[in-house]
Amino acid sequence: MNIKHTFLATALVFAFSLSSCTGELEAENAQLKTELEEIKLQLQEQTKRSEFAKEQATTAKRRADEAEKALAECNEEN
Repeated sequence: MNIKHTFLATALVFAFSLSSCTGELEAENAQLKTELEEIKLQLQEQTKRSEFAKEQATTAKRRADEAEKALAECNEEN
């Protein structure tokens, strides 16, 4: 009987430990999912800013090219 009781007690302790561990893992998983969503939002915002900066740089280059062309035309006339 003692072996059966010992085995049963060990199985119950193992099952409780496993249940407790699963709960902790689920909580950690939920926290990681939350952090991942926050990082995704930050990356989306950074991407928007990067695209806007790229558009500004493209516009500035185009204007600089136009100004250089106008200056060259002006110098040709003189």
